[in-house]
Amino acid sequence: MTLIEILSVIAIVAVLSGILLAVIGGAREKARLAKCSSNLRQLGVAVQLYTSDHQLALPFGYWIAQNSGDAQVWDQFVEPYLGEGLTEVLRCPSDYFAEEDSDFPRRSYAMVRNHQGGVAKTGYMTKNSPDALRLLSIGNPADTIMFTEYSCAKASGQGSDNVIGEIACSVVDTPLKQMQSGNGTQLHDGLFNYLFVDGHVECRSPEDTIGTGTLEAPLGMWTYASDD
Repeated sequence: MTLIEILSVIAIVAVLSGILLAVIGGAREKARLAKCSSNLRQLGVAVQLYTSDHQLALPFGYWIAQNSGDAQVWDQFVEPYLGEGLTEVLRCPSDYFAEEDSDFPRRSYAMVRNHQGGVAKTGYMTKNSPDALRLLSIGNPADTIMFTEYSCAKASGQGSDNVIGEIACSVVDTPLKQMQSGNGTQLHDGLFNYLFVDGHVECRSPEDTIGTGTLEAPLGMWTYASDD
């Protein structure tokens, strides 16, 4: 073979290798997206089992008691219905922050609070726990987001971490916060998985979920009202 022929073969191999790597990378991301969707569906089943045992009331997002300072978080309420699979189910395979070494397992999902306009109700240093939202209060369960992906960077110094059982990053208020925190829009190329109250999961862009609201003040699927 001449030098030109050898260089041509090398160039062709390089092009084919690049195409192959792109295809493999795309297939891996689709697999991670599918696993994330499966995680949320399992979480949805756990929540449905919880509501059947609690008079159709959803778990509240979190509560810190006024006197003791003890915290209760939604993942603690669903843990009995997920068992030993809790740690794996609550971690998206594309959320590299959640995969970092930690003394405690971390989660990739949060309950939608939307400044108390969403399904998650919270209380900070209050005497009584928040009033949990009942399923009958939700106008359109198929169009109301209950959980979504929320990656949070590991805390260093001052900051928050999404450790299972802790209130930090357990709820999310806006799509903008969801997009800017942790791995953010890198999770699934700008898309996020959303678990709806009726139990189904959709992969959407944040802009598709806010109705007549904005990324900073969402309406639409981020609230349980049926007229926005």
